[in-house]
Amino acid sequence: MSSALQIDSTCLRTLQNDASHKLTRRSIEALYTILEDNSENRAMLHKIGVPFLNSEETLIIPGGNATQISRFSNVPLYPLFANGELALNDPVHRQLLSTLIQSVLPKARNNGEYCAFIVPGNDSQSPLNKLTAQLISLQGFTPFATTITLAAGLSAFPAATRFSGYVIYLGHSHSEMGLVHQSRVVARHSVPFGSEWMDEQLAHSWKMFKRDSEGKQLIE
Repeated sequence: MSSALQIDSTCLRTLQNDASHKLTRRSIEALYTILEDNSENRAMLHKIGVPFLNSEETLIIPGGNATQISRFSNVPLYPLFANGELALNDPVHRQLLSTLIQSVLPKARNNGEYCAFIVPGNDSQSPLNKLTAQLISLQGFTPFATTITLAAGLSAFPAATRFSGYVIYLGHSHSEMGLVHQSRVVARHSVPFGSEWMDEQLAHSWKMFKRDSEGKQLIE
């Protein structure tokens, strides 16, 4: 079985191809919400079958369930990757990433199966890259870090082009451009700016802001 994991600022996705060439896609939102740890909230979560984590007298609900709980309980919804980055010094955020990866990447059927992965940012030796590799290894896979440029090129270029061409990627927190020749990246440039930065620049140019209930300025 071949597996691939993509982690971006908004969700985690996996795609797996088994021996019968059956493709399986899984995804989960990179969000979480927090409830007070009391008997009422625990009973509610158990009743509706929503998994949660414990931390310092709070209950943390990750993934797609967080959106529903946030709306139902009128509590804030938080992105796991604030400003496109994971708070690696926070054990709760590391545990949340581990939980999300486990939910979309089942244990390997055979030890040593490869899992290619992509994470936000442009540093292949970043702490997030290393943490993700460790978490993939715990699922029984051999992690293989790759780039958006190579992944997009191999998936989009037809065989007639000998897997060669230009790749332009605009992400949430970073963008990159690359040249792929016969399935190899021969040139690649990445910048830490993406669609979020573009939204901010447009909002400043057109003064498209609003205030929340606490008076904080937000992009409209």
